[in-house]
Amino acid sequence: MTRTSITALVPWTLVALVVPALAMPALADAAPLPTATEVARKAREKGPLTLLAAAEVKLAGSQKAAAGLPPLTNPYLEVFVDRSKDTSGVAAVQANLWLPIELAGQRDKRVAEVDGLVAWKKTARAAAAAAAVGEAVTAWGELAIALARRKEALAGEKVAREESTYVKGRLEAKDATAVDAAVAEGEVARWVQSKVEADITVSTAKARLSIAIGEPTLEAPDDAPVIELPALPWKDDAALVAKLDASSPVLLAAEQEATFFLASKDRWESEKYTPVNFILSAGRTDLGAFKYGVGLSWSFPVLRKNQAEIARADAEADRAKAAKIIATTALHARAKGAFAAYTAARTALVTVDTLALPAAQAVVDASVAAWKAGKLEATRVFLARRDLATARARRLDVAAIGYRAYGELAGLIGEVP
Repeated sequence: MTRTSITALVPWTLVALVVPALAMPALADAAPLPTATEVARKAREKGPLTLLAAAEVKLAGSQKAAAGLPPLTNPYLEVFVDRSKDTSGVAAVQANLWLPIELAGQRDKRVAEVDGLVAWKKTARAAAAAAAVGEAVTAWGELAIALARRKEALAGEKVAREESTYVKGRLEAKDATAVDAAVAEGEVARWVQSKVEADITVSTAKARLSIAIGEPTLEAPDDAPVIELPALPWKDDAALVAKLDASSPVLLAAEQEATFFLASKDRWESEKYTPVNFILSAGRTDLGAFKYGVGLSWSFPVLRKNQAEIARADAEADRAKAAKIIATTALHARAKGAFAAYTAARTALVTVDTLALPAAQAVVDASVAAWKAGKLEATRVFLARRDLATARARRLDVAAIGYRAYGELAGLIGEVP
């Protein structure tokens, strides 16, 4: 390139730098993306799963009033009036007042059953809250990655427009070819398409996060947060598994469910003994004489002993115990898988940030310098930029895997790791 041609390009270089900046619309002020901890708190308080589980706890507690009623049940009265052909104007009258009283400890068994149900629903609520946290943190990670992809697309489009303008200036100065200009415009179009795709991903990710935290008016910020994977608090997956065995809300809920059905079995066992009826009887004979008496009645549990209900409760307890064993196996597998995926993604990010991205950026810088010095074709610059964009996109792919594993871990323990 001659000195004259370079001088002629100076105005076009200024245009390439100034015009796109003036053409870009000002970004509206928007709240930053909530942190993972804030998202977890909102999901624990207002997540759909949490709210439904809280309603289940309230529903279970509503049975306490009936369970705690005294052993004396509703009395009932029967009255008989008899007349005889041997009497006239006088009728025999007898009234019996029945007072059923539960003497087999049914009240205590009912209270124990309801207490077991409430305890089960409370642990189930904790398990639901943990699942809500996992869903919210996963959605938060998806939105963070989507925002980062949109930021990359905006930055790429800005650079592509600047270089397209620069190439057009060189074309007018007879220092570039029509092919170079066409390729430059193609790069602009490619980044525009990437931005549109990123906008769609941001919208869907925002909707998922809005549902997860119960905030339909959530607005996605214009800027992207820093994409990084923090260190986990466990030295290895064995430490994580040990924590889950001790405090996993899913395992606690399965254990409490079995306890409830055993209490239900005890309640059905007690209720095979019907209440004892104390009978107070009073009346008069057909001769007008007053009479009274007392009595008892009781049904012997010989043929009907709640056999089906007792067997059902016993089987449900066995099912809950089996469910805990299955849940434990699945929990261990999920924990180890998520821990391994997160650790691998975090290690990969370090490699990308220290080796891949600096190397790709160095190629771009050298290519641009050589191109502007007239020692390299424009297409080589565009290829170098594509390689850099690919490296950054792959970094976000790795980070997305890490964020999914992060959400899985949060769902297992019920909080942000």
